[in-house]
Formats: sequence, structure tokens, C-alpha cells
Amino acid sequence: NYELGRPQPVEKREMYEICHQQRKEFIRFLLRGPYAFNITVPLAFTNLNESALTQALDAVIARHESLRTSFVEKNGKYLQRIHDTARMRLPVRRVDLRNCEDREQEAMQLFNDAVRREFNFRQPMLPDILIVRYSDEKYFLLLAIHHAVCDALSGEVLKREIYLLYDSYVSGEPVALSPVPLQYRDYAYWLNSYMNGPAGVAAKAFYSRTIMESINIERHSNGHGGARGDSPELPSYRKILRAELVRALGDGNEDAYPGAYGTIVN
Repeated sequence: NYELGRPQPVEKREMYEICHQQRKEFIRFLLRGPYAFNITVPLAFTNLNESALTQALDAVIARHESLRTSFVEKNGKYLQRIHDTARMRLPVRRVDLRNCEDREQEAMQLFNDAVRREFNFRQPMLPDILIVRYSDEKYFLLLAIHHAVCDALSGEVLKREIYLLYDSYVSGEPVALSPVPLQYRDYAYWLNSYMNGPAGVAAKAFYSRTIMESINIERHSNGHGGARGDSPELPSYRKILRAELVRALGDGNEDAYPGAYGTIVN
């Protein structure tokens, strides 16, 4: 019977809360450094007007704060900082494939490279932008964006907005894009309010027990021994953790990475 309510804009400040999904990804960065877990957004153009495209990209970055977010650890808390667009310089790269013998293979390799592009969470998570000239008339734009600040559905929103804004800058006719009513920081605050409320606390307690039992099962099945809670009657969904995670936690030692351990079990 818990009333979730609707997200509301939060007041502007220097840093904001992050949601548990972002916290998980930031912990992974702290443990292993820059890494790739990317959404790719491809767009196709004919006779590209690069000036109009640059303006469209600048406008999209200005509209969506998550695309200029960095993450910090302060006083034991994980937070996000939204950077001013005036200081943003988009990392645009250009590749010309017109003289390549196998353009299709080269284009596929560029796509694969974008998927593997590593991001540093301490820097603004700007999209990695690649402009490829495929032929005299055909171009494509490839954006690589880390999953901590974007998902597949959001990628479709970005694609639609870039096309609309690009056409507007080419034609000189204004386009009416509705203001963005909520940003990711607003969602994070709303979700955390739920997670810290009665229903969220009960849910976290349930999954903490479930995951701890899963860790014990994985440790036992990979030869660690001494496992508790490894009854065969346990439901299969409790066996969700892989052995690599158990090893990363230092053989179940909570003191090895307390932040990571707390994030995973909570």
C-alpha cells in the first residue's frame, strides 16, 4: 500500500544523489578503473552539414544533464555533479572511409571500437562522437554513451532530437522541442525516497538475504567450502551471482571492499 508518487524537480545544488544503478556502476569503476558498458546510437546523413550537426549536438547536451555528469566520492557517499555546458568541448573524431577497400568491414570495426570505448567516471560522461564519411554523399554519426547515464530507450530519444534539431539548423526554421521536465537527478532523488521508505527498506532486506545466500551457494559450488544456506530446496533465482563476483569480493571478506560489498547486498 505504499504510495510511490510522481517524480518532482529537485532544487539546484553543487552535487546530487545517485540511484542504486549508478552507484553499482561507479563502484565497478572504483574497483577496476575506466571500463566500457555502452549504448551506441548510430545516425545516417546525406551531404552532411557539419556546422548544423555540431549545433544539434550542443543543443542535445544542453538539454540532457546526464550527458555531462561526473561522479564523486565525498564523505563516504557517492554523488553526481552536473557540469556547465559553457565549459563543455565535445570530443568529436572524424574518419574518412572513401578510399578503403572494404568500407563495410572498416565501418563494423569502428562500431565495435565504440562499444568498447572506456569511460572515466571522474570526468563528464560526454558521448564519444565519431563522424564517418562513407562515400561522397553518405555519412554516419556514431555516439557511444556509457550505460550509467543512458539506456536504449533514451538513446532513441536522443536520435529523434538530433535529427529534428539538425533539420532545423539546416533549414533555418525553428523546431519546437518541449522543455525537459525531469532530469536523471530528479529520478534518482525520487527513487531513493522510495528505497529509503517502508516498502524500499522491506525490499532491500529481502534481497539482502537472497543475495547473501546466493554468495554462499556460489562459494560452495566453486570449491570454497564452508558454505551456509546451500540447501538444494532453495529457489533457482537465488543462484544469480557468478563466481567472478565472489572472487572480486575477496572470498567473501566484507572488509576488502566495504563500499562494493554494501552496494551489492543493498
